[in-house]
Amino acid sequence: MKDFKEKIKSLWREEKTFTSLDIFRPHRDWKTLIVLSFLVLIALLTFDYLVYRDINNEKMFVEGNNLSGSIERLKTEDMDKVNIYFNGKKEAISSLEKKPLLDPSL
Repeated sequence: MKDFKEKIKSLWREEKTFTSLDIFRPHRDWKTLIVLSFLVLIALLTFDYLVYRDINNEKMFVEGNNLSGSIERLKTEDMDKVNIYFNGKKEAISSLEKKPLLDPSL
């Protein structure tokens, strides 16, 4: 067990020599990427398990006894106002097409 711990610790030990290319260490970058991916995978699996557990215990479902009271009826008066407004615009455009246009600069 001690050898295993030492091997894991040796993976992240810093090198003692400094070179101008010290910033380029692909082995360190790959190790970091693998560890981060593993941590993200563990976090996602934990989240998925918690959501599954809540759904399985029916805690995520909303139960409503009176759904008809929460649904509003469509207000026809407001819809009629919108139709009148757009029909008035259509009539104004059609009346402009029938009359000859006068040049305001004359």
